Amino acid sequence: LTGLNPASRVAGSGAFTLTINGSGFINGSQIKLDGADRVTNVISSTQLQTQLPAADVANPGTVNVSVLNPGPGGGLSNVLPFTIQQPNPIPILS
Repeated sequence: LTGLNPASRVAGSGAFTLTINGSGFINGSQIKLDGADRVTNVISSTQLQTQLPAADVANPGTVNVSVLNPGPGGGLSNVLPFTIQQPNPIPILS
């Protein structure tokens, strides 16, 4: 994996399409979000997409995105972080 588009999202912002860029994607490649399978659309050997529901970005934090290619061969890709941002920053007085 080489990149995510978008690379982050504001918590509570609703469902959206996540595009994953990289190489070696094939029919049967499976996007994983913190290890859980997501419906995967293979766009090309360098791009995948999935529709993430609002529940996946409801709370601030970081989730790990990876891709699994089926066997024989195949295997799990490197991991990229996807950041779910706090909707409004907490003010800090100094």
